[in-house]
Amino acid sequence: MKEIRIGLVGSGWMGKAHSSALADAEMLFGPDYGTASFEIVADANEEAAKSAQKKIGFKRTSTDWHDVVTDPNVDLVDIATPNAFHYVVAILNNRFRNFFVYQSIEACILGTLCYIGMRIFDFPYAATISILIGFSAMIPVVGAYIGVTIGTILIMTHSVTLALLFVAYVVILQQFEGNLIYPYVVGGSTGLPGIWVIFAITIGSALGGILGMLVSVPVAATLYQIVKDNVVRREEAKAANTIENND
Repeated sequence: MKEIRIGLVGSGWMGKAHSSALADAEMLFGPDYGTASFEIVADANEEAAKSAQKKIGFKRTSTDWHDVVTDPNVDLVDIATPNAFHYVVAILNNRFRNFFVYQSIEACILGTLCYIGMRIFDFPYAATISILIGFSAMIPVVGAYIGVTIGTILIMTHSVTLALLFVAYVVILQQFEGNLIYPYVVGGSTGLPGIWVIFAITIGSALGGILGMLVSVPVAATLYQIVKDNVVRREEAKAANTIENND
């Protein structure tokens, strides 16, 4: 039987109840999963986390829920916090995970397009520079320019003219990718409209530089979803009141 490794956010009565249920992994997940391994528990109250560790048998504790959701040794994250906080953490987790997964896909797309164009125009070091640009593109929108700076220096050792042509090519490619591909690939993954993706990155870069750009999209997507859900709830409540008044 396989082992399912569990991370818990929240060590109150709800967390203890969830842990008791998760202990019977075979009943919850089927016969292929017969053993539950309690890896890490996070709680803002350190003493509460240590108490849960002792009672339930978690291997590690933390006071930061990020340690649970980013732990590579965790297969399942159980969020057992008060309802309002549970809702926010669940959205944050989903938006950050989707953002970084699709950001990686977008970086691969840019690196591939760069490689194809460099081969067509017979630029030197096509594979090396394309991989570099792909990796640097993990920094939203402007990251590829970091890669192109290094790539330009490499090509200049071969030909200054080719280096200038390479810069022109990548600028055009980055404008195409940043305005057409990026907002729909990454924006669609987070539920944030394309125009708001660009707006969030602009604000994030102004406030926090590279780190601000990295977290701006998932944070904006979380706020967007919370506001959207609140509007929907208000409209549903208004519609229900209208129906009651008509009756």
